[in-house]
Amino acid sequence: MQKFKNLVAIPDVSIYKGLKVDKDTQLKYERKDGKLKTEVKNLKYTRWEKIEAEQFTRTERITVKLKKGMVVIFESPERGLVVPQNNFVTISEAKEDYECIEDLGDKEYTMKELSTDKEE
Repeated sequence: MQKFKNLVAIPDVSIYKGLKVDKDTQLKYERKDGKLKTEVKNLKYTRWEKIEAEQFTRTERITVKLKKGMVVIFESPERGLVVPQNNFVTISEAKEDYECIEDLGDKEYTMKELSTDKEE
């Protein structure tokens, strides 16, 4: 008889450089060509970018209100500071999360156990 085990999605182990913001966080970045500026100040993220193509020029300004504890990462010299869409934690915090579920271990379940309505 085949048994099911507790599984987790493979975690993304990419490393990013970032920090959790608070009311005192002040950061500025400007790309070498001057066409991108990003800033964090007073729990506000501002991104200004000038995009030039053959037949047009477009300037974008994006402002995001931040909350204490939100993460800002430095993605690359090309993109500068960004507010990521995903949740980020430190390596220590991620390790703690996995240690909390470690006790679930390799318990096995039959199809019958999984398909039984517990509310009966």
